[in-house]
Amino acid sequence: MALLNSSLFFSYAKRVFIEKQGGWYEVQPQGLEQFPIPPATPAQEKVLEKLVAQILAAKKADRDADVSGLEREIDQIVYGLYRLTAAEIRVVDPAGQ
Repeated sequence: MALLNSSLFFSYAKRVFIEKQGGWYEVQPQGLEQFPIPPATPAQEKVLEKLVAQILAAKKADRDADVSGLEREIDQIVYGLYRLTAAEIRVVDPAGQ
């Protein structure tokens, strides 16, 4: 799901999971289960699926493709699902505002 590939989840992961070598995180089931996932409308799901498909296609064609714009679109949808304020978004993703 795109929510788990968002800046919001990464911010959560940095606080909850143990960082390993190379910037990876050891994800424990308990921490993952505690992460709330709000329901998305079918229309929102469709948009997220399309964005993820575009990212995957771009990366398949060129491993170094810049997909940051598509990732920002996913982040904005995720922020909306969680009803984050602008101040909360700045905490989660200071560079993304």
